[in-house]
Amino acid sequence: MAIKIKDSSKTLSGKFDTYIKSQYKFLSLVHAGAINGLLTVTKPKDNKHKHNFKHQPILSDNGDLGYEQYYHLDMTDNVVIPHVTMVYSNGANTAGRVVYIDNTRIAHSPLRELNEASKRTQTMVKVLDTAKQLQQIRSGSSEFCSYMTTLTIPNCNKDELDQVVGSMSTRITAVIKALQDGYRNGNGLRLVDHNGRPVQILGAIVKIEITINQVKLKTCDSQGIFHPHIHIVLITANELALGPSRRILFHYWSNKNSDMILSRKAFNFKKAYSKNQMDSDDSTSIVAEATKYATKPTMYKLLPTIKDSNNLTSDDQFKLEIFCEVFKTIKGRQLSRSYGLIRDATGFVNFLKNGIMVKYRGNNPMHGKHERISIFDAFMFGNYNDNKQIHVPDIMTTRNELIPGGNFNQVDLSDDELLYANKGLLSGATWELPDNIKWPSNNQKADEYKELLTRFGFVQPGLGNIIDQLQSWIQTIDQRKDKVLHTVLDASERSATFIPIQ
Repeated sequence: MAIKIKDSSKTLSGKFDTYIKSQYKFLSLVHAGAINGLLTVTKPKDNKHKHNFKHQPILSDNGDLGYEQYYHLDMTDNVVIPHVTMVYSNGANTAGRVVYIDNTRIAHSPLRELNEASKRTQTMVKVLDTAKQLQQIRSGSSEFCSYMTTLTIPNCNKDELDQVVGSMSTRITAVIKALQDGYRNGNGLRLVDHNGRPVQILGAIVKIEITINQVKLKTCDSQGIFHPHIHIVLITANELALGPSRRILFHYWSNKNSDMILSRKAFNFKKAYSKNQMDSDDSTSIVAEATKYATKPTMYKLLPTIKDSNNLTSDDQFKLEIFCEVFKTIKGRQLSRSYGLIRDATGFVNFLKNGIMVKYRGNNPMHGKHERISIFDAFMFGNYNDNKQIHVPDIMTTRNELIPGGNFNQVDLSDDELLYANKGLLSGATWELPDNIKWPSNNQKADEYKELLTRFGFVQPGLGNIIDQLQSWIQTIDQRKDKVLHTVLDASERSATFIPIQ
């Protein structure tokens, strides 16, 4: 059973009004939380940048908000309306980059999540492609199976969320370790194939998500108002028997939470993808979609808009406290983690993202022996040479201009605008492998990284090569578009309508 996108025709412009409202509510709630002492602000590091606030917050050494973040909120006196000037989108109008004025840059805010989601999804696609290559290097086969499960516990009460999420994080770490030990040592948690034999767990992706019970929120009922749960993608060497594996995993999770009564009906375990009508299975983009957001940006539309932070009604006070509890719980917490093969693949992607160290060949005598070169954009632009599925990045090809009444006027980008809208991607699109890279000190890791880079096809320098690459993507999309109505591929291909890249 494949994970399907519920509404493949829903475009960015159709969802954008919700994002704007959620952004406004998010920022006004953060500001109100600081004014009412529910959120603290980090002290400035020196006296040079001290501000005279309209509403003095509680300062602490490690606050919930940065000093400048709060200052930009406070300057607006709680009229925090994000001013959108432009929305660039891909040809299918399903992913985009928002150009807007908002100096707060607070983590998990809806518009920030929207801007980062596309690149986060594309990065996960590259991680999973890399995982297949690592599996090929280590075992001779790049094939693996993917399964999804959601682990739940009973809803928790107000003022308990942080402790409960911390406990869940510890317990899920124990579950993943037991799954890995089950095959290696025979003494942990063992999932089985159709013949009852244990199957090797190659890796896992874990994501903690928090939702709010709408009925409890509306009635200001603090009992069982939060629903924290865990999404897991398991990568296995062979196919699992779903029925027995589901029972084994649920039994183990129940034992780990013996202090609670868990519902079997709330437990699900299924294949994360299946062979579709395309020329290959598209496990990478399906799994990437399943782990797209750290928190869903639309969650905040359930909460009130605080009109007067100094005179809260009892209803608004309760809902503000609920928001601040969620905000403090997710702040700085690692909500997504990877294990095993996925963790190793993520390590390689981070190696490229952080910049490769090469010998310095300049003339500055004060410069160190090495210099750091970032090739992450070039990595996102290219593909592994033997990859069956070509992943097309979300190239921005149109702009959506906001017009009176809340509608959008969609316009194709000119050649110059196309370059500007995609400058972050195109500026680092090309790269040539040098012979003087400083590799990791771990010999096995160094050998694997060398092999991975040798297998990867970077776009060669030169405008002509970039144009050739763009044309190959256009051809790929044209070949697939007749089948998109039946299956879901990359984020840029979720619509029946395609606007060619000019």
